[in-house]
Amino acid sequence: MNKPYTQKTKDLAIKKVMSNKKRVPEIAKELGISPSTLYRWIKRRNEEQHNSKSKFLMKKLESRLEKISEEREVLLKATSILAREIH
Repeated sequence: MNKPYTQKTKDLAIKKVMSNKKRVPEIAKELGISPSTLYRWIKRRNEEQHNSKSKFLMKKLESRLEKISEEREVLLKATSILAREIH
């Protein structure tokens, strides 16, 4: 059965790995954590960060698409009005 670790412990371990001061097995041994557990935490953190960035980018792109669609509609209406005035 897996031993429950606090979020503080997970954050500390990941921070030590990311600072490149020590390797994963060394940090895991120091904190009494299985290296595979620490690798799993790091993988999960990276996935969360990637997903967060992807969601931000998706919202930004959706907002831009909506604005461009509105601008397109205005241009189509203006073109229609100008075409009627010419004929």
